[in-house]
Formats: sequence, structure tokens, C-alpha cells
Amino acid sequence: MTWTALDNLVKTGGLKQEPPDQQEFDGMVQAARRRLQDAHISGLSGLSIETLTFVSYE
Repeated sequence: MTWTALDNLVKTGGLKQEPPDQQEFDGMVQAARRRLQDAHISGLSGLSIETLTFVSYE
């Protein structure tokens, strides 16, 4: 999605713009790093690895 599309959603009330939250951001980065580490565990099925990796980038 482009910045223009996001701006349009804010203007039309489809999205609410919020101030940045460093603590929330840091928590998401930590969670992503844990999931990426878990994705390298040997013995996981291909689907589990794919799911862990995909969820890390959401």
C-alpha cells in the first residue's frame, strides 16, 4: 500500500493516525527476532518455518 493510499484512508476516516510509540515498536522487533530464530530450529516442518517467518514480517 502506498503512502498516498494510507493518507487517503486517514482523510476519509478509514484509519486513525496515532503518534509513534517506541515501546510498541521495540516489542514488535523483539517478537520478530524471536520468531526468526525459532524458524531456524532443526526438526520443524517446512510449514512451521514458513509460518514463523511470515508472522515475523506482518
